Amino acid sequence: MTVSKGLRKIITVVLRYSPSEKLSNMLLWPVSKRLFGRGYVETVTIKKGLSIKTYGDMEDMVNKLLLFTSAYMPLAWEPGTARLAEMLAPQSQCSVIAGSHIGYYPLILGFGNLSSKIFAFEPNPLNRERCRENVQLNKLSNIEVSECALGNISGEQKMFFDFGQSSFVDSVRPHAGSGIVKVTTLDEFFKYKNTKPDLLVLDAEGYEPQILKGGEKLISENHPDIIFELNPKALEAAGSSSKQLCDSFIQKDYSLYVIDEGRHGILYEPDMKIKLVPYADFDVKNVSFVNIFATIHPEKIQTYVHTA
Repeated sequence: MTVSKGLRKIITVVLRYSPSEKLSNMLLWPVSKRLFGRGYVETVTIKKGLSIKTYGDMEDMVNKLLLFTSAYMPLAWEPGTARLAEMLAPQSQCSVIAGSHIGYYPLILGFGNLSSKIFAFEPNPLNRERCRENVQLNKLSNIEVSECALGNISGEQKMFFDFGQSSFVDSVRPHAGSGIVKVTTLDEFFKYKNTKPDLLVLDAEGYEPQILKGGEKLISENHPDIIFELNPKALEAAGSSSKQLCDSFIQKDYSLYVIDEGRHGILYEPDMKIKLVPYADFDVKNVSFVNIFATIHPEKIQTYVHTA
């Protein structure tokens, strides 16, 4: 472990100062896979007072960037979105995260407001176990991790798992294993709860429209802020489109903003600040995915809005 951690530190330094995207890709994928065994686990600090375990057997970008860049960059994964969530946390009394992975967004929101309630949905058994580990690591009692996926109807459904990632669409995860998972809806889950969410964070590999469909009553009555991933290919594979998804928000009088992540090649700018671009000013045709912030209270984020 000591040798591996020393190699990790070397890779971290190279990633920070190398201008080569090709070299960065090599270090993050084939080189790190060869150097770090599947049993490698390292706890990193994602911001002051908040830590997360990262794992050698997970081959997704979230895990990789947290492992290799957290040493010099707070909130190193999706820093624009993470900083927006951090800013919204003190105002939020109840949050939902669909696709909680190893706990990154639940931790940010739970730590950001200890009096709030966080419902973290993660149907992937491996991710869910590690999400719970990271919640326990930070002693955050306000986060509840659920085994269910969110969808448009309650029941059971086949899900595809791939090295820590998951999707209901097999073409999104073509080399995945699979399993049957429990599914609930936002409306069903919160039907008898006194607290209703004022913030939703959705990362569901193209399944976002189904989650919203299952929460129509809750959303129409409570108008929560919503952060969601816009992934054109995944949406099409799931039977929807970017236009259909965004139009559904606009029809409900939501204002939409693209969250600028400050990308520099495959990495991010270390000194990232919150920057929101009106959806109407942004061309999403040539991007693989972006995160969108939807709100019916645009006045509260005008400080961060940059027009084209």
